[in-house]
Amino acid sequence: MMLSTTASLVAGSAFNCTPPRTSSRVRSTIVKSKARPCKCVQSPATADAAAAVEQKKKKVVILGGGIIGCSIAYYLSKRGVSSVIVERTAIAAAASGKAGGFLAGGWGDGSPTQVLHRESFKLHAQLAVDLELETWRKIPTLSVAGGTSLSDETMPVSWLDGDVARADLMDDATAQVTPMEITSRLHEEAMMLPGSETIFGEVAGVRFAEGNGGRNGGSGS
Repeated sequence: MMLSTTASLVAGSAFNCTPPRTSSRVRSTIVKSKARPCKCVQSPATADAAAAVEQKKKKVVILGGGIIGCSIAYYLSKRGVSSVIVERTAIAAAASGKAGGFLAGGWGDGSPTQVLHRESFKLHAQLAVDLELETWRKIPTLSVAGGTSLSDETMPVSWLDGDVARADLMDDATAQVTPMEITSRLHEEAMMLPGSETIFGEVAGVRFAEGNGGRNGGSGS
């Protein structure tokens, strides 16, 4: 498949662009007048209308229908921007549909990514509500070590069996969600916006519209 677009494409990423504007020369005529010059100001309503027109011109193409690509499409749809997802196999076909889905908001504390951990955890909790996810749940995390010192009577949970030397509560503020469900729901919601679509195929290259300043194999936005 060869895409013809004014947006540059990167796997798992999206680039916005508008069609190249046709350049034109405008001849100005200066007229001398005793009248006081008038300063024209664009009204808020006119500005909003112009912004809406520009928004409709935008074209966003996303390569890959995993959780990153579907998340990009979802949040673009919330801004009224339609998107085209190009996926060669199926939505959430790889790790985005088969990972453990484990969420730990406090495990990055003290590191440069502490804020990212905490905000991501809260974001997933909100998505569980917005997308009506059935598999999202808060669960405690146990730290377990193999061995034979614990008996069945001292196991902290009923489902833990076998040779266990130690089993302690590690974190009671963790959660889990099935990756297939959240990725699929992000995709479904994104595709509800008029103009959005999913194309199943493999991208062989990118053809840039002439005049947008890009070159094949490079950034054109």
